[in-house]
Amino acid sequence: MSQPLTIAQRLAMGFGLVLSLMILVALVGIQRVQVIDSSLSEVNEGASLKQRYAINFRGSVHDRAIAIRDLVLANDSATLNVQLQNIERLDGFYQQSAAPLDRLVGAANSSAEEQRQLGQIKAIESSARELTQRLIKQRQSGDIEGAQALLSREVAAAYTEWLKRINAFIDLQEKDITTSLEGVRATAGSFGLLIVAVTSVAILLSVIVSLLIIRRLRSTLGAEPHQVAEVIQRLAGGALDQRIDTRYPNSVMGAVKDMSARLSDTIAQVRSAASELNLAADQLRATSASNNRQLQSQSAEAEQMAAAINQMAATVNEVAGYAGTAASATQCRWRSGNRQPAGDPRRPGDSGTGQGARHRRRAGRATGTRQQQHRDHHRGDHLDCRPDQPAGPQRRHRGCPGR
Repeated sequence: MSQPLTIAQRLAMGFGLVLSLMILVALVGIQRVQVIDSSLSEVNEGASLKQRYAINFRGSVHDRAIAIRDLVLANDSATLNVQLQNIERLDGFYQQSAAPLDRLVGAANSSAEEQRQLGQIKAIESSARELTQRLIKQRQSGDIEGAQALLSREVAAAYTEWLKRINAFIDLQEKDITTSLEGVRATAGSFGLLIVAVTSVAILLSVIVSLLIIRRLRSTLGAEPHQVAEVIQRLAGGALDQRIDTRYPNSVMGAVKDMSARLSDTIAQVRSAASELNLAADQLRATSASNNRQLQSQSAEAEQMAAAINQMAATVNEVAGYAGTAASATQCRWRSGNRQPAGDPRRPGDSGTGQGARHRRRAGRATGTRQQQHRDHHRGDHLDCRPDQPAGPQRRHRGCPGR
């Protein structure tokens, strides 16, 4: 699964696209400028230079035609010599432009029309040069009328044709220059349109990329970065009841909103649970206090019951002691009665005097002694018939004295 692009990557892509378009515009501009420079260089070094040499041709031919006319009309030899020198000078000037023009037209980039027209110029040049030499010879020989007739009849027509062909060559170069300049203008115009088009596309793409980046950032953050920071700071300060508005529920702001709502719900639940826990603690405290009171009451009742049981046990022991004493006394009396002589009508212990009375007194004293011992020791031992004999657990009665 592909990872989403980071903010740095998105910004880098946006600025990279803008920079790429700027570089493209620069490269296209350089290429178009090179085309314009090449066209201008071609015009300057080709047709324009050829045209300049042709213009020199025309000036030389034109001035030679005037010099030849003046030569024919000269009345003295000095004027004649001056015109001859002018003709030679103009011919030299013509030859200075003829050699470079021959090299330019003979180059590979020259057209066939240029070569044809230059050939025609050379042909008329040769013819006009021959006529000029004939005219000069006639004038130098003094045949002024023959020279004038030759001038008007042939030399003038030759020079006129010569100028015509030179002008045609100049027009051809002018046409080439115009064509080249039109190409340069077209290139410059197209370059301007291309720059405008590429710049417009660059601006449009930049705006689209910027809007996409901004929209993506907003959908990620949910609001402006400073707004998100303020909300998080207030949330960190404990403001859980703040209002958070966002159109992007899956953004950071949406997550903060959900987190705030969940924290509020959790805190409310915790508070409710704490209240319930406090209530339960109060109930448990009350129940514990009640249980403590009941335990204390039961403990007091148990202590009272134990005291009652102890008292009852003492009473039972006392009663048992009384019963044992009585039984012992009864046994003693019974045994004493059995030892009386036969025929004595009195029952043992019935008489208030004599031996029976003494037995009763001794039994009373023994009974008092045994009661005191039972109170002190809480013991249920049977007593001996003798009052001075101590009682012990599980002791056998030894019987009364005199047995």
